[in-house]
Amino acid sequence: SAMIMVVIYPTGPFATTTLNVVRFGFAAFMGLCILNAVRNARARRIAYHRAWMIRAFAVAVAASTQAVFMGICFATIGDPSPVLATGLLTLGFAINAIFAEWWIIRARHPAASLT
Repeated sequence: SAMIMVVIYPTGPFATTTLNVVRFGFAAFMGLCILNAVRNARARRIAYHRAWMIRAFAVAVAASTQAVFMGICFATIGDPSPVLATGLLTLGFAINAIFAEWWIIRARHPAASLT
């Protein structure tokens, strides 16, 4: 779905080849996350299923994080250049992915996250 959108839909004013590669990569990663989640759920490895679903959810809601960054950009400097927009949108994906990994590690080792 997202991979098809990158390939078929017309590009907007902020689209760059780099951004399309990032979008395609994160869409593929989300598909991989869902496949691994299903595989682990079927094998009754619930902790692994949970971790893969957290990763998939983080990528799925990255648009919300991106909207915050783009909103701040529009409010402070106006229309961003395509390069800045690519950076901000990529940052939205990255922050969510990093937060998901932190959450997964924290959930596995709750005592370690208190220090």
